[in-house]
Amino acid sequence: MNAFADGLAVLFADPNIATPALWRAGGAGAGVAVRLVDAAPDESVGFGEARVLASARRVELLASAVPGLARGDTLEIAGVVHTVLASPRRASDRLTVTVDIEA
Repeated sequence: MNAFADGLAVLFADPNIATPALWRAGGAGAGVAVRLVDAAPDESVGFGEARVLASARRVELLASAVPGLARGDTLEIAGVVHTVLASPRRASDRLTVTVDIEA
């Protein structure tokens, strides 16, 4: 690990920044305990002349905690199950992944 990875581990462990969740590959099984950070506020998307509020929630996770994260997996947050809507996007440093989940 490098200093940046160590710093991210500290941030994701901080209860003021990260939220506990359970990751279930394919939406099945007991789940793996992970921590996530809300990556972006609600997004307003243009559709012609109208603006639509996107109904997805974007979260960031440590890539090492979710090595096989994929579309269709679930993240249970505070007892609510959210489905991963698209393939995860890795950050340029390859240390974190960002996914959109059902809000």
